[in-house]
Amino acid sequence: MKRVRGFTLNVFSAGTMALFAGCSHSPQPAPVAAAPVVAPAVAAAAPAPAPLAPPAPVAASAASESKASAPAAADQPEFKSPESILWDSDQDVYFVSNVNGDPSAADENGFISRVGPDGKVLDLKWVDGSKKSTLLSAPKGMTIIGDILYVADLTVIRKFDRKTGKAKGKISVAKSVFLNDLAASPDGKTLYASDSGVKSDPSGFASTGDDAVYAIDVKKGLVKPLIKDKGLHSPNGLLADREGVWVVTLKANELFHVSTKGEKGPITTLPKGGLDGIVRLGDGSLLISSWEGAAIFRGLPGSEFKELIANVPSPADIGFDSKRNNVLIPMMMASAIQIRPLPALTPLAPPSAAEPAAAPGPAPAPAAAR
Repeated sequence: MKRVRGFTLNVFSAGTMALFAGCSHSPQPAPVAAAPVVAPAVAAAAPAPAPLAPPAPVAASAASESKASAPAAADQPEFKSPESILWDSDQDVYFVSNVNGDPSAADENGFISRVGPDGKVLDLKWVDGSKKSTLLSAPKGMTIIGDILYVADLTVIRKFDRKTGKAKGKISVAKSVFLNDLAASPDGKTLYASDSGVKSDPSGFASTGDDAVYAIDVKKGLVKPLIKDKGLHSPNGLLADREGVWVVTLKANELFHVSTKGEKGPITTLPKGGLDGIVRLGDGSLLISSWEGAAIFRGLPGSEFKELIANVPSPADIGFDSKRNNVLIPMMMASAIQIRPLPALTPLAPPSAAEPAAAPGPAPAPAAAR
């Protein structure tokens, strides 16, 4: 398979929705024409920092000035409000969840696509939610444990074979309303799920007060609320570590940690809100997508977050390909995805003594959780 660094894939469909899970008040952006993209300098991932220590500097290496043309019009797939992109490192493919309609409706028309690292769509409807054997309504966040792909779908977490796409059952989350993202603990024993506690209505998304983060015992299938409070401001993106899970909020600009005992840590405030996806880089810093900012921010918990990637409208649950240093961006309202090389990184100052420090050690890539 030919791989070209710096490729951006923009695909649009005529039936783009007006409302999406990432941020109900963001206007629909004008379509962005697909165009060749020149790869900027790409940062080489540095070893993970020791607990509570500042991250090691990340050395930037020059990327080749290769270009990739957009696929021919006849070959362009029709993503339908893609919400999440997940890199499966073992198979070296990207999974893309497509809501395809009202993100809070049980309409059984969602689907999951398989995309190659070069941007080529391998199977647009690899999991087709309209089929009885693979029911799927409004798929959002995804994670992998062992050979199972877990997908958040309204009030259930659906399970699929990561290689074949065959349905492997589901986990019902009682009293949930709008399951949005998933994250696996480093040991693969616990699955975390965020409930944003919203319902779509004519004015946008209305809060139901059911904001929560759930912890699921993967082996036993037992589900319990890790933390549940209407003051959580609609939990969205999740990033698990050994001590619990990092959470970003949809209806605020907050990042915080919840321990395995359900204890909420100090809040780090980002420049803009409508936060959605969260990933960790090799130097320990975090990338967080913001609908309000139409940007990807980078920083450390307890420190200032700054814009790293600009002008990405409706950036939902981002992913990261650490093999190629690619940031994977689903743009829901454009029904498009972008595969962007990671810009050159500057070293970050560690949090001050008065601020919360980063979690002890990064979690491995979801595909490595077993």
